Amino acid sequence: TYQTMKEWYELGDKTEFAGWELSFGGVREVQGPNYRAVQGLLVLSRDGREVARLAPEKRVYRVQSSPMTEAAIRSRPTGDIYVALPHAVMPIPAGIVGYVATHGSVWDYDRRVPILFWRKGMTPFEQPFAVETTDILPTLASLVGLSVDPASVDGRCLDLEAGAASSCK
Repeated sequence: TYQTMKEWYELGDKTEFAGWELSFGGVREVQGPNYRAVQGLLVLSRDGREVARLAPEKRVYRVQSSPMTEAAIRSRPTGDIYVALPHAVMPIPAGIVGYVATHGSVWDYDRRVPILFWRKGMTPFEQPFAVETTDILPTLASLVGLSVDPASVDGRCLDLEAGAASSCK
């Protein structure tokens, strides 16, 4: 019997299928001999008793940049349980207790995404400093004249003026 599972978003999330229970124990970054990976930590139980610990991975090998899936498989004569981390939804540390899954990841293909701001009369230039998606809100708020307490957001206002003037207020 083939059954599709759900994606885990919170530490301790559980799903049941065919008399089994699979619980999400988080993720961790691991280094292999020729790759780096994000490893899922899952516990497989039956009748309230732990049967196996499964650790599927998303690996990026040093000689290539695209991620590879390393499934966790529990194989028995009565059937196999196969657990894989999804391709586009990678678990990443949330900076809080536990982990979350999101469309961002530790891999360059997912982190190095351009952010483009454009408005009439703007002089084009490339921001010389690292930019994060959390910088979008304070930047746009400043452009439209909204006051945002810097302590209430994770990002920072990006100066979108090419010269000495600043678009951050």
